[in-house]
Amino acid sequence: MVSAAYLIKGYRSAFWIALTFSFLSLLGHIGKALDYEEALVSLFIIILLITNQKQYRIKINKNWMRIGFATFFIALAGVCLFGFVCFYVIDKKHFGVDFTWEQSLYYTMQSFLLFNDELRPHTAFGQEFLNITHFLGLFSWILLLYTFLCPRIIHEEDKEQNVLDRAKRLLKLYGGSPMDYFKIAEDKQLYFSRVTDGFVAYRIGQAFAIVLDGPVCAIEDKEEVIVEFEDYCSSLGLKSVYYRVDEDSLSYFNALRKRKIIIGQEALMDVSLFSLEGKNRKSLRNALNSLEKKGYTTRIVQAPHAAVFITELKEVSDEWLRVFDKKEMVFSQGQFDPVAISEQDVIVVQDEHQKVVSFLNIIPDFTEGECTYDLIRKIENAPGGCMDALVVKLAEYARNKGRKYINLGMVPMSGIESPESPAEQIMKFAADKVGSFRHYQSLRDFKEKYATIWENKYLIFGNDFDLLQLPQALSKVMKPDNESGPDESK
Repeated sequence: MVSAAYLIKGYRSAFWIALTFSFLSLLGHIGKALDYEEALVSLFIIILLITNQKQYRIKINKNWMRIGFATFFIALAGVCLFGFVCFYVIDKKHFGVDFTWEQSLYYTMQSFLLFNDELRPHTAFGQEFLNITHFLGLFSWILLLYTFLCPRIIHEEDKEQNVLDRAKRLLKLYGGSPMDYFKIAEDKQLYFSRVTDGFVAYRIGQAFAIVLDGPVCAIEDKEEVIVEFEDYCSSLGLKSVYYRVDEDSLSYFNALRKRKIIIGQEALMDVSLFSLEGKNRKSLRNALNSLEKKGYTTRIVQAPHAAVFITELKEVSDEWLRVFDKKEMVFSQGQFDPVAISEQDVIVVQDEHQKVVSFLNIIPDFTEGECTYDLIRKIENAPGGCMDALVVKLAEYARNKGRKYINLGMVPMSGIESPESPAEQIMKFAADKVGSFRHYQSLRDFKEKYATIWENKYLIFGNDFDLLQLPQALSKVMKPDNESGPDESK
């Protein structure tokens, strides 16, 4: 029955267990009394299993198998030793037998194999002793079965340096997304293609392998790497989901017949078109002039940074999280990392005493001609216009670096004007009517002051039933291991 349950799930180990027991059943029925009727049933099951063996693709992790077998044999040795010693020294009155060492070994193996026809206990203690030996034998068999039927995906807490170096090399060759920077973060697992140069960055949550964006590889290899990763997920019993896929990449998933929904829009600012001149920029000019009159200055601080400066940024970040009730997030954005930020250019707004009141950190963007940032944070008493001052200074920075666009990040639940599915209709209703999602509109209002292009971002998933579990799965992969909750820090 246990094997049948795991056969339904598609476990390869359950297939081999079922095939083995069916074969033993076939031999047993023929050998005991040429019982052809029951033997034919076993033969029929064997034929069904063999003809459908491709359906059972979920494999067991070899490291887990080694650990499981080692544990099983240790438990087996302990159970056998316990049974042998107890049978040998037990008082004759409990079974009416003064056990020799050969008998002790024989009855220990009988108890381990769950046979108990020969021994008849004469006392309650004798019966309880038999129950204990049978329980220990049953426990050992369950442990062995668990080893076979419970696949484990072992998460690598620390990536080896050569793996990171390989991923960085591929990013330099084929990187083309603002999300590429986060694909080699510590929270990701990396799957490297076996047929071409490329990898997929993903994180596991609720039996889903959630991929950030898409594969990093040559354009002509993307479909092949995606199909290869799909097979890899199937072998582990995972459902693949692709998060923040852009419009131009949707064609790579056509062969998979997956579903898609818009999850938001990404704002792009054309630096060449941005100017503070004109009537429509009057309120922005007034805000920046007000900041300057109050003694605030905005400047670009080039990396590397001193420890004192990083500590000051950390204090701003901590106050932002605490006062504005935010939580750090990972996966498609970063959390405050002193080591990483010390090597990144930073734009700050400082008061007349050179104290930092707001900042943003500029991160690598692998899209050609594009510039982007990760965190944008401020203290509670920062004057109005600080965030605008940071973005305006970022435009100056991008122009000096010869970048044409600034990626301002994604606004979730935005851009669903004509819903194409019930899921998109629900998202649009929630964005328009549910109060807890209204802050996304404020985020869009801020970015609309600068954005010249809005690009749709999609979630690619298997079927509509997955949508029932995906919110919880996405929430899990987007929070650090030691924290929880959403964050709108970008």
